[in-house]
Amino acid sequence: MNNPISNIYIKFMEYAEPYIKKFPYIFIILMGLLILFGALFNWKWLCKSPEYSKIFLKSIYEIFGYIGYRIALGIIGFLIIAVSIFLIIVS
Repeated sequence: MNNPISNIYIKFMEYAEPYIKKFPYIFIILMGLLILFGALFNWKWLCKSPEYSKIFLKSIYEIFGYIGYRIALGIIGFLIIAVSIFLIIVS
């Protein structure tokens, strides 16, 4: 069985893996930006109801509502970016 999406992923990872290994913090910063922009622009695939999320995000949603949930995601994205930049500077 030949899955075309799997083949595309494998080819992409063969191309991207050396760069991810060489610049891991840049990759982590990009993931933080993805989360931050997803929270800012209310991307539905990221900011959907947290019924399948971990306990922390569920409790944020129950206490602060949907806006608080998006703010928490934005803060998490910002913290990922800040820690990665700090690790780049320190190392």
